[in-house]
Amino acid sequence: MLYSLKNFSITFLLSVVLFAVIAYFVTNFITNTMTPVLDPDDGLSEILGNGTSDSTDTPETDEWGDPINQETSYDPTDPSLPTYIDVSEIKSESFNVLLVGTDYRPDFYTDYLPSKFDSNDYGYGVMSQKFRTVKADTIILVRVDKERRQFTFTSFPSNMRLFVGTNYTTLGDLYTDYGIDYLTSKVTAITGITVDYYAVLNISDMSSVMSEIGSVTMEFPYNIYLYNGQYITNGEGISGATLALKSGTTEINSSNVNALLQFNQYPNGIAERMRVFVEFSQKLLAEITKPENIGKINQIYSALEPSLTTNMTLTDIMNHLDLITYYDKFEHVDITYPGSYFKMEEEVYFNPDINEGLKTFLDYRRVTEPEKVPESESTQTTDTNSETAQ
Repeated sequence: MLYSLKNFSITFLLSVVLFAVIAYFVTNFITNTMTPVLDPDDGLSEILGNGTSDSTDTPETDEWGDPINQETSYDPTDPSLPTYIDVSEIKSESFNVLLVGTDYRPDFYTDYLPSKFDSNDYGYGVMSQKFRTVKADTIILVRVDKERRQFTFTSFPSNMRLFVGTNYTTLGDLYTDYGIDYLTSKVTAITGITVDYYAVLNISDMSSVMSEIGSVTMEFPYNIYLYNGQYITNGEGISGATLALKSGTTEINSSNVNALLQFNQYPNGIAERMRVFVEFSQKLLAEITKPENIGKINQIYSALEPSLTTNMTLTDIMNHLDLITYYDKFEHVDITYPGSYFKMEEEVYFNPDINEGLKTFLDYRRVTEPEKVPESESTQTTDTNSETAQ
C-alpha cells in the first residue's frame, strides 16, 4: 500500500509541473496575440467600428452644384516620391496653369464677327446671318509641383458635356459663351485644383512660337496633307493636296506645327488627339527650359504677347523660373480625367465622372501649411485646412 501511495505522489507531482509549464506558454501566447485585438484603442475598434469612416465624403457644393475646392495638406516624407531632389534652394512655390488653344483661323475662315465672343447670330429676321465662333479646342491643366518633384499634365476633352445654368453645354463652348475666367472656374470645380494662371493662344499662332524656340522631335503615325485649307490623311493622288507633315520620327517646327495641331481626323478620335497635344506640350516645355532658351524667355514672351491672352506676366514667369528650370529633373505625370464617350444626335460627347475626378486630383491639390498656434494656445485644436477650404 505504501508503495502504491508513493507511486501516486510521484505521478501527481510530475503532472502538476507539466501542467504549469504548459499553462505558462499558453498564457503568454494568449496575452501576446489577443491583447492587441481586445485593446479598445487598437484592434477592437477596427473589428467593432469606432464610428468613423475612411471613405471620401461627398464634396460640398455651391449654389450651382459645383464642388467647392477642398485643399489638402501634403506629407513631404511620402515614400511614393520620385528619387529625392533637394529643392530647398528654390524660392518659387508650386503653381498651376491652364493652357488653352483656340480654333481661331482668320487666315482661312472669313465669317467671324468683329468681336470673337459676340452672339452666334447677327441681325434679326430674314436678314439675320450665322457667324463662326471661337471655341477652346485644346485645354490642358499643368501643375508644377515642387513638393512632389513633378510636372503633371491633364488634357480635358473640348466635347466634355456639362450642365450649366439650365442647359447642357461643352467645355469648349464655355470659352465661347462665357470667356476664359468662367472656363477656368469650371476646371477648378471639376478637379478641386486652384488655377493660378491661364494662357490662351490661337493654335494658328504656334508657328511664331516655334520660330523663336526652334523645333522638337516627335513620333507621328500619319502623313498629313493640306487640301483646301483642311488637314487630311490619305491625300495621295488628290490634285492640289500637299504633304504638310510626314509620318515617323519628324521635327516639328514653324513650317509644320499647324498641321500637327489643327489635324483632327484621328482614327481613335479626340482621345488620341489629346495624347498628341500633351506629348507636344511636354516636348515644348523640355525645349523651352533648356539653358540656351531660358536666356531667351523675354524674347519668347514678347513674340507671344500680341496673340496671347494671359494673366501670367513676364514678372510672374521670372519669379517661377528657378522652379520651371527643374523640368528635366522632375517626374512627368499624365493624369487622365475619368469618364466615357457617348454619341447623341450624331455628335460625340465626353461624359465626365466628376466624383471620381475629384478623388483623382485629391493628392494633387494645393499644399496648405498648418496654422502656427501660439504656445499659450498649444493645447487647443484648430482645423486650419477646413478653414482654408472654405
